[in-house]
Amino acid sequence: MAATHIINKLPMATLSWKTSFELLHGVAPTYDNLITIRCLCYAHTVGVQDKFDSQSTKCILLGYKLYDLQPHKIFHSRDVLFQEHVFPF
Repeated sequence: MAATHIINKLPMATLSWKTSFELLHGVAPTYDNLITIRCLCYAHTVGVQDKFDSQSTKCILLGYKLYDLQPHKIFHSRDVLFQEHVFPF
C-alpha cells in the first residue's frame, strides 16, 4: 500500500508528466506527509515502571521499523516523534 501511495504521487511520461493523483483530484499532490528515512526519532516507551524513568527511546527510522540505538534492536511503535534534520549516522 505504501509503494502504491508513492507511485500515485510520482509524475509519469505516459500521463504527460502529471501524477495519477493530479488527474483524479484536479490538484497537485503534497509531499508533506512523507518522512525522511534514517532520521532521528523518539519512540514512546511502553510499560514504564517508575515516573522518573525515561518516557521515550532514542531511535532511527528504517522504513516502517525503528532501530533502538542502545540495545541495538529493531522494533515497531505507533507513538513516535521525528527530527527529520538530524541524522545520527
